[in-house]
Amino acid sequence: MRKPILLLLAICLFAGGSASARHFDQSVTETATGVVNVATTSAKIMKVLTPSLGLTKKQQPTILKLVSTYLLDRNNLNPLKSSNSSEYSSKFGVLNNGFMGKMKTILTVRQFAKFLGLKPSATNTAAVLWILFF
Repeated sequence: MRKPILLLLAICLFAGGSASARHFDQSVTETATGVVNVATTSAKIMKVLTPSLGLTKKQQPTILKLVSTYLLDRNNLNPLKSSNSSEYSSKFGVLNNGFMGKMKTILTVRQFAKFLGLKPSATNTAAVLWILFF
């Protein structure tokens, strides 16, 4: 009698942990200063972009490198956010426009349109793709 109950308990714990892990995979973890873990966040973003856009094997490493570089550059801009917000806004605009331009050259027209369609709302900061658009 005890073994089936323990087995059922173990299954419930495992299933709950899996659901929790899936939710975690869809969000970005930032520090209080807005800095993200580039490797982890890039991997999470690629888990969404690859199937959603149908990225080819050739596109995947190129997009991964572009996303990683973008996140690293964003992290480097974060100190300006609190010390000089107008300079931050200006540099962020250039960084974001450059990123979008490069994405447009790597993706097909259809993929880029799908990518833009994945843009979360400005208030949905938990969505992993939020960081690419805002």
